[in-house]
Amino acid sequence: MELPAYKKHKDHDEIIRSAYTAVKAILSLELYPAHKRELLDICIWKISEVDGKYKTRYRSIGALQEMDVRNLRHEHVEERKELIYRLIEDPDNYESILNDIVACIVTKEEHEQLHRQNKKGWDRYKAAKIKVFDLINRSEFPL
Repeated sequence: MELPAYKKHKDHDEIIRSAYTAVKAILSLELYPAHKRELLDICIWKISEVDGKYKTRYRSIGALQEMDVRNLRHEHVEERKELIYRLIEDPDNYESILNDIVACIVTKEEHEQLHRQNKKGWDRYKAAKIKVFDLINRSEFPL
């Protein structure tokens, strides 16, 4: 199987910097809690989709073999609700928390398997026995 090349968006660094600035500002504001969570969620999406919704560094074997984009899902390795919780609980460490945002493209079926796991992060992939490729290193990602 030939792996697609991973290519950063031409404005990758500027988009990331913008999202980090937005998160910092949002965390400092006295906002209605649901609004704050929603705005942080949008920023997390902006970071995870920086290079394109389906052009992430990590992809499952199934996603690499899937020809129909309608059967693909943009999956947050650490779930958004966990990232938002961490940001609100520890706003001074927002940069470190945002650095943990990783997206992986999986199939619709794999996405459902991941949501049935009682684990976090890459441990969900390991428990679901989903193999992942790192398109920068051009090799299987060790889980």
